[in-house]
Amino acid sequence: MGIKNEHMLGFPCDIRFWINMQSENYIGNPLYQASFANSIDFAKQPSNAQTLAEVVVQVRKAISQVTPARIGGFYSMIESKDAKLGGFLAGMMAYKMVNGVSNQTRFNIYKADFGSGVQSFRYS
Repeated sequence: MGIKNEHMLGFPCDIRFWINMQSENYIGNPLYQASFANSIDFAKQPSNAQTLAEVVVQVRKAISQVTPARIGGFYSMIESKDAKLGGFLAGMMAYKMVNGVSNQTRFNIYKADFGSGVQSFRYS
């Protein structure tokens, strides 16, 4: 198979809406990893209005493909006795470059006070 000359970008989608958990607030909110790939040449381009617009279109397309059927199929697969983490890792290693991004700041987990006050900043 070899290494694809592509850059894969993955990002989490909050699936609480799809499984009717919008009002729940706890650490470990259910997420689904959406992703898309571009050529490595595209990834090497400087960021500008055009390249950012192209990425936004791809993100929206990837999110539109996150359906209840897809989520259910994914969770059924990973919960099966035959699921192996190595298969997921091997799939990601087929790309020349892989990045994952996340912004979970809208969840109230960042307002948690574990006894020493709410964090004023954090790194991830």
